[in-house]
Amino acid sequence: MKDLSVNLVDLAKSYQQTGDQASADAVLKIAANLGQRYSSSSGGNGLNQLVGMAAEAVAFYGMDLNSPYGSNGQTVQDHLNQLMQQRRAIRGFYQQAVPLLGTMSEQDWSSYSDRVQMFGESAALQWVLGRFGQK
Repeated sequence: MKDLSVNLVDLAKSYQQTGDQASADAVLKIAANLGQRYSSSSGGNGLNQLVGMAAEAVAFYGMDLNSPYGSNGQTVQDHLNQLMQQRRAIRGFYQQAVPLLGTMSEQDWSSYSDRVQMFGESAALQWVLGRFGQK
């Protein structure tokens, strides 16, 4: 997925070199949207969310960071900052929760698995942290 984004950014650069900025911008937006969709369609799987975010970031770094992006008046840099904040949060969940997973009973594992299926991995990890992180 990340390689695909890098290839799309390379394609955008080739359009820029020929003076076709409109095509370059369109390809970069496609790459960013692809990463965002991959991340959001992962069903809450943290690793897939991180891969999608990395792909999206690759596309953002190919854009002018000061240019507007989206319909809410934010810049590419604003979106990139939000993406990096989300990425840090997901990594933090993993770093805090992984040691706790080894302490869970079979019943807790069953509850955790059910939560992953119903709400996604990030929400399930938050549950683990809330339930076992205070001990």
